[in-house]
Amino acid sequence: MIKGILIFALLACCLQAVQAQIVNNIEAEVIGSRIQVSFTLQSATPVDLTMSWSDNDGLSFYPCMTVSGDLTNQASGTKTIIWDCGKDGIIMGSFIFKITYIDAVDYHVAMPVTEPAEIENIREQEDDPVIESLPVVSPRITDTIPDQDIIRSPNTPPNKSQFLLMVGGAAGYPISYSITAGFLSGKWGGYAKFKSNFASKGDAIMAGPADAFYIEGFSRMGRFSVSAGINRQITDHLLFYAGIGYGSRWVQWKTLSDKLVTIDTLSFSGIDPELGLALKTGKFLIGAGVSALFGTQTVVEANLSIGLIF
Repeated sequence: MIKGILIFALLACCLQAVQAQIVNNIEAEVIGSRIQVSFTLQSATPVDLTMSWSDNDGLSFYPCMTVSGDLTNQASGTKTIIWDCGKDGIIMGSFIFKITYIDAVDYHVAMPVTEPAEIENIREQEDDPVIESLPVVSPRITDTIPDQDIIRSPNTPPNKSQFLLMVGGAAGYPISYSITAGFLSGKWGGYAKFKSNFASKGDAIMAGPADAFYIEGFSRMGRFSVSAGINRQITDHLLFYAGIGYGSRWVQWKTLSDKLVTIDTLSFSGIDPELGLALKTGKFLIGAGVSALFGTQTVVEANLSIGLIF
């Protein structure tokens, strides 16, 4: 059983339409990995009830997927909806709930209008932590949201996986190019990245700049790294990423005797961490970040990338 679920705020919703559907006497408690919401429904006609949640102050709502209780063909009376948020992968947050009813004519959604009611006095029992009490919220009635503002995809889960693919470049020495593949499952995900300037490394001995005479102006450089990391969706339009991997850089010069020498003071390998942000606009991503190769020397690079998320 999931322990320590924290619900910092709960905002009650109410309903009103031509038939005078109203929700009041709202109470809620956290029981183990579930949230139980109880209320009184006044409705002139039978309605179907759904509940959705938001953890960004109502900017976007997601349907509560794993629910039970009084949901379909409901008339007036005391009702209870139980959301098994643990099964939906939601175990911590500050939530606002929105209750929606569906009749035979159209959708009607209530605006959240009351102040958050803080849940306090969390105590540990034998099996699950239970909220001892929640202050009764007295919502005031408001008009319903116009049809164009209604969420019409209640079957889309909040943790639906998305995949991303990006290509980019790194402004370092030398300039290199990258390809990134990753995913998001809910707000968290991961990625893998390959970066190189695709230069071919010829057969060469390892030496220092003072060990031979070199052809002036000739230099061959290579850059390579592989890394993996995590993605985190901060807002609907902004992603953060951070990763670490292994990288290398090499520099070769040609001698007067037409031999290649790998310059030991300029060639090294080591850990290759990075971090950055990606702006999400529809299905398009624009990323910017910084990485650093740490070895016998340190090389810092600025990274830019573009791609798709789908």
